[in-house]
Amino acid sequence: MSDMRIVVSTQVYENYDHTGKSPCWKAKGGNDYVVGHVTFREAVELCYDEGGLQGYVDSLIEKYKDKIVKRDSFLDEFVRDWELVDGPTFDEQQAMEMSGEVMYPAFDLTADNPRVCSLKIKQ
Repeated sequence: MSDMRIVVSTQVYENYDHTGKSPCWKAKGGNDYVVGHVTFREAVELCYDEGGLQGYVDSLIEKYKDKIVKRDSFLDEFVRDWELVDGPTFDEQQAMEMSGEVMYPAFDLTADNPRVCSLKIKQ
């Protein structure tokens, strides 16, 4: 059985007030980040560990926090959710259906080059 990707999804807000007097935050989508790979068996075994699968994912989010979470006076990106993905993410699948290719795959933070897709996606 192939590895499943642990994908963290974020929400991005952008502040349209550049004067600093009246913040105007608007939701601007988000990003997907691959923070780990597990087999189905490993995922099940993690469920029975003390911290559980959630604890394992929390530790991976903490490990890559500086690459995922961003916060300043103009941009706020935070973790919204995570999921185990066996195949393309929702956004990757949508891109395949619309254009036949994935131009912006999930950032694979476990790879040497995070923008290289860790999954061979076929149409």
